[in-house]
Amino acid sequence: MRESSSFYQPRLGFVIALVLLSVGIRLVPYVAADPTSLSYLWGVTPLFAICLFGAAYFREQRYAYLVPLASYFVSDLLIGVVSGHLEWAFYDNQLFVYFAVALNVVIGFYLRSHRSWPAIFGAGIVGGLAFFLISNFGVWVTGDRAIHPATLDGLLNCYILALPFYRNLTLSTLVFSAVLFSPLGVKTLAANDERELAHERA
Repeated sequence: MRESSSFYQPRLGFVIALVLLSVGIRLVPYVAADPTSLSYLWGVTPLFAICLFGAAYFREQRYAYLVPLASYFVSDLLIGVVSGHLEWAFYDNQLFVYFAVALNVVIGFYLRSHRSWPAIFGAGIVGGLAFFLISNFGVWVTGDRAIHPATLDGLLNCYILALPFYRNLTLSTLVFSAVLFSPLGVKTLAANDERELAHERA
């Protein structure tokens, strides 16, 4: 781990790479698989690891929000275009989803001064749980009452149906966090620091 006082301002290319990674993985089932298949590993994404990594290391905190939220928005739009279902780009619980993504960034700010592996993985687990609870609560609140009735049983069933997604999301967050927060990941970010690059040129 790098010392907690180290923060970086990533170059545009590094930011674009993170966005493309997140968007690309989310688009896979809509391009190369069946988006209605229940056997696909739904929920596998680097997005929440990116939330934590940006919150922990980006000098300007706005970029920690911008990268994952832009990634999710771009992927939502592309899913609508690629699938031919433009309504999939704008869905009823969208505000709940984006709020939960932003909350993962807030959780990640804890890592600005606590960059131990237990703290990183703990933040990943807490963030994944927060997304699971908030996004699926949104599904229940805004969803079809024939599928998710406005009862406690309806809410519990909504969460039960989403458990496989939660498992995949949590495991992928831990794996991608291990990669991003590794010495190689941090060194790559440091090498793409705009201010350090400008200082070297001066």
